[in-house]
Amino acid sequence: MLATLTLCAGVAAPPQGGAALQASAPQDSSVSLKADVAAGKPKKQCSSLSEVVSDEWCTEGCNAKGVQNCPEEMCMCYDPEQPVGQQAAWAAPADQEVQCEGDMCIDMSGNVVSGGSQDEEEAPKCRDMQEITADQLQCVFPMLGIENANRYAESASARVGPLLATDCAWAAFLGNVAIESKELTIWTEIKCKTEPPYCGHGPLQLTGHHNFNFCAELEICDCPDIVKEIDSVAEDSDIGFGTSACVWGAMFGYSLSELADGTRDGMLKTCCTIHQGHFPCEKMSQYNRRVEYWETASTCLGTDAKAKTAQLALRKSRAAGTHHGNKTGTESARPKNWGRPKNHKSSDHKAGPRSS
Repeated sequence: MLATLTLCAGVAAPPQGGAALQASAPQDSSVSLKADVAAGKPKKQCSSLSEVVSDEWCTEGCNAKGVQNCPEEMCMCYDPEQPVGQQAAWAAPADQEVQCEGDMCIDMSGNVVSGGSQDEEEAPKCRDMQEITADQLQCVFPMLGIENANRYAESASARVGPLLATDCAWAAFLGNVAIESKELTIWTEIKCKTEPPYCGHGPLQLTGHHNFNFCAELEICDCPDIVKEIDSVAEDSDIGFGTSACVWGAMFGYSLSELADGTRDGMLKTCCTIHQGHFPCEKMSQYNRRVEYWETASTCLGTDAKAKTAQLALRKSRAAGTHHGNKTGTESARPKNWGRPKNHKSSDHKAGPRSS
């Protein structure tokens, strides 16, 4: 939609043509990125949220001097000087000029604004939640039968519930689990291609001999025999969700619940970390289906009257066949070094929040 804003001086439209294109220098960018860095200005690290533009295009446009071409629906940027896990999406200063065409306006960073004020995403208030019901699981995962839904709800509540602790974290967790295990219907990586026999197992697809060893030694997993009994991760729901607690709460040095604040930005951070081991990450547009499941989970876990109405509408649309199909989509393979760094042992892990 920003491509139609041809009258907004100095703001270049994103490159068109389907696939992500190489970076094109935004207009009015007379000083190179290297000059900015040399002048002591931190270079924003940016990732594409759309298949229309590339990571390079976002990095160039969002770091341009003067008028920046950095649409928030296409690019996500972070301050590289902030510690990992505490980085927030780069926001434009409040006093920047706003240029308008008709009833649509954009600020100097290319963000769409409404009524002259930036339409920023506000983090919702997260509600305490440690247990999930079978009905809630089936609301998020309609492919799941009632017998398994009952069993998985009990295991998930016991093993990851205290770690997640809020409905925001539960929604992010389920959004990732939906893709990793096809709505909890496939618990072992198909054809076991990645590091066999230690290929992906469990709701969050624990992968790799080193990572199996790491989780086996952690109390949070309570799975001491998984290195020898690999299939138990997929066959025993308590053990499976125990490994998910390890991946979510310890694998990357901190609990991903810290990232799950109820916003799309926070959800994408968990997607990047679960799938690529870090954020920012590449090709963030591939996580659209995870985000859709997160949105569904946020609705299904709601408790107020508005949420109940939305849940009823969701179930009716599914019954009528008007809701989108449950396709988990295709994502790139996990990096070969996914998981706990080889030089890190379970004894290095400390429970609780990370130190800043």
